[in-house]
Amino acid sequence: MLGIVLQDLCKCKREFLTGLARGSRGRAMFTRSDGKPIKDFRDIWKKVCKAAGVPDLLFHDLRRTAARNLRRAGVAEGVIMKVGRWKTRSVFERYAIVTESDISDAIHKLENPFWA
Repeated sequence: MLGIVLQDLCKCKREFLTGLARGSRGRAMFTRSDGKPIKDFRDIWKKVCKAAGVPDLLFHDLRRTAARNLRRAGVAEGVIMKVGRWKTRSVFERYAIVTESDISDAIHKLENPFWA
């Protein structure tokens, strides 16, 4: 059941973020079954996170995770900034954290180029 909820959430987030990247702000990300927007989802978020075994997960943490995952997937930083609605490079850098493993992976790619 939780997997289905999370899949639906991912689809909803994808649609919402696509709309944001295109400049659309009209739709609410979370709605009730009757279509009315949920303006404050903190209580339900806490319940869902607890049920998923991540009680301390903040919704905002997903933004940092998205930035990091997109960067690791090779998405251009300008595109990531547009999706995440970061207007300045300095704010983007606070979210798209570079880890030691990212640096190690980059060095490995230099040592083992795909054309060798």
